[in-house]
This record gives sequence, structure tokens and C-alpha cells, in this order.
Amino acid sequence: MERLAMSSRSVGRLWTACRKFSNFEPEPFLRKENRKRIILPKNPNQTNALMNGPDFTYLDGRPTPYGSRQLRRMEKQKEYTAKIIQLTREVDMAKATHKRHILEQEQEIQHIIDSKFKAKGKKLLES
Repeated sequence: MERLAMSSRSVGRLWTACRKFSNFEPEPFLRKENRKRIILPKNPNQTNALMNGPDFTYLDGRPTPYGSRQLRRMEKQKEYTAKIIQLTREVDMAKATHKRHILEQEQEIQHIIDSKFKAKGKKLLES
């Protein structure tokens, strides 16, 4: 029993010694360079299959509860969607208002031009 009780310092030394003499290279698909080359995310645990899929399933077909923070992610996505829809409507309304404003200005300019030039003299009597 006395022999099993090691101090943290001796465990640290043991760990460094083990690392020197053994091959602790990560698997090729976990290396950053290879993941970048084949266009994979840096962290393999953050893919959609692992983040959004259930951790387990019931054999009788019951729905599984949401995973860690999955409900929060879904609510955040709903908030983003609502905000996008609201801002898109505001942009559409601003575009329509701007278009209507331009048309009103053009009509006002055309009205001024039409009111300035009136036929006089013989042309007025002939028509």
C-alpha cells in the first residue's frame, strides 16, 4: 500500500518518461494537417452527427430526451430565424418605401414640367 501512494511530482516524472519512450502520435485522421487537407472540422467531436444525434435510443421506440445543450441550440436557432425574418421584412418595407418615394419625386417633377410649358396663342385656339 505504501508503494502505491505516489506524489504528484513522481507521477509527472513517470508520465514524461513514458512519453519519451513510446509513440504517442495521434491517428492520421486526427492530425490537423490531414483534417485541413481533406476539409474536415478541427475538432472531430463537433460534427453534426455527434452534436445533433441522440446519445442512445430506446428499443421500444420511445423518443429520446435532448442531448446536452441541444434544446438550447434549437431555441437559439429559432431566435435567429425569427430575427432574420423580422429584419428581412424591414428591408423589404424600406425598399418599397424608397421606390414609392422615388416615384412620387418623378411624378412631382413631371407635374412641374407639365405645368410650366403651356400652349399659347394660335396653338391654344386650334386645339
